[in-house]
Amino acid sequence: MTTDRRPNSTAEAARQSRNGFFAKSDEFLVRMLRHAHYVGRRRLRPGLRTVAGIGLMVGGVFGFLPVLGFWMFPLGLFLVILDIPGTQRALTRWLYRQRNRHR
Repeated sequence: MTTDRRPNSTAEAARQSRNGFFAKSDEFLVRMLRHAHYVGRRRLRPGLRTVAGIGLMVGGVFGFLPVLGFWMFPLGLFLVILDIPGTQRALTRWLYRQRNRHR
């Protein structure tokens, strides 16, 4: 006698959609940070990166407002970290690992 032990289909579907949502949002965050890394390193001067990063972090605190978003805080933090000596190499390695993980 065989028994069919399938999990509750609605619970399984909810779990998969939740995991899919987090995977997509994680992938979006990595893409956004990679773009910020490119623009921050190649197009912005070091002092301007810090000012832009602090501005984005301040805007991210008010993410509940319609125009601003909570995505601004990690982006601003990332730009500020680019100006701290000794963190650029580690940050670049982390970004490449994240990129390869999402491929």
